[in-house]
Amino acid sequence: MSLKKISISLDSFVQKQTLHISIERQFGSVQLNLLCLYSVGKLTLKTMLVCVWLVSSLIHMISGCSLYASTEVTGYTRGSVVLPCYCTEGQPTPNTARWSFSSGVSDITLWSYPNTVNDRFKDRVNISDTPGNLSLSLSDLTRSDGGTYSCEADGQHKNIRLTVKGCSLSASTEVTGYTRGSVVLPCYCTKGQPTPTSTRWVFSSRGSDIMLWSYPNTVNDRFKDRVIISDTPGNLSLSLSGLTRSDGGTYNCEADGQHRNIRLTVKEIDNGVTTQSPGITKHTSTRGSKPTSKTEISEDLKKSILYATIAAVVAAVAVCGAVLFYCRFRSRKNAHVESREEQEMRTGEQEEEKNADSVAYSTVVYSIKVEKYKHPKSK
Repeated sequence: MSLKKISISLDSFVQKQTLHISIERQFGSVQLNLLCLYSVGKLTLKTMLVCVWLVSSLIHMISGCSLYASTEVTGYTRGSVVLPCYCTEGQPTPNTARWSFSSGVSDITLWSYPNTVNDRFKDRVNISDTPGNLSLSLSDLTRSDGGTYSCEADGQHKNIRLTVKGCSLSASTEVTGYTRGSVVLPCYCTKGQPTPTSTRWVFSSRGSDIMLWSYPNTVNDRFKDRVIISDTPGNLSLSLSGLTRSDGGTYNCEADGQHRNIRLTVKEIDNGVTTQSPGITKHTSTRGSKPTSKTEISEDLKKSILYATIAAVVAAVAVCGAVLFYCRFRSRKNAHVESREEQEMRTGEQEEEKNADSVAYSTVVYSIKVEKYKHPKSK
């Protein structure tokens, strides 16, 4: 930061006494003019103490940047990092700020004020524009970027050790394919990205090694037009089509000095018999004659389970509906039968009552007639 001019006037401490402080600071040249003028009498003790306090404060203000920086930073190839460096107090004189790089062999001025960048780091360096912050951002890392970076300002410097790690490859695995089909041999970086020139695939079978693929796109004639390498950054997975039994073997994925083995087993389906390669093991196939990878089998199994579950749910709902309908129908039928039987019982009771009344009436009439017969009236 450039402090052009600071003027402080104190007139309240001593009448007719003037304290004038002028500070000019421009591009590293600092001029401090302290003038305590008085027109009447001598400087009082109070005024002198104020002058001392102001001078100490001003010295603290112009003392420059107090640097802080991390000591170690880790990055990964093709990635980016920030090398933190900033002032905990004050701000640096602009033309004293710079970054240098040491690989252990030679020192390079990486960046200097106002924005001069070494050709090796061109278009990969960015310096923070926050006042007092000299942090450096470095992108598209390579293994050769590893080394010691020095942040400098106002005669101070702080060293930051940058370690650049290459691609960290995924674990080895096994893959199964079928003749005339295709497979993907997985190989990718779990961290970072590989240096392109360090990537390749090697095929091993029966004691011999073949350079299957190498950067940028060199393919062995045996695998011509059958190999595709993923173009996703950090993904080295290899797709191999038109499989034959002779393609079975060990495939070695290499990047940044690391390697991972992928074991490929190729099976051939012929008239319901699956032949495994390498080896002579045979077994009856239950999946027909269509070549299918493990992934496809897994997907088919998932679909079959899903369809079976849906069918079972539909069947259960149908059965529950049928049972409910039958129960309701049965309940209505029983209610109707009970109502009919109750009506018939009532009708029978009414008939019995009528018969009883008729019998009683007949009995009374008969009794009256008998009485008349036994006791005839006298004339």
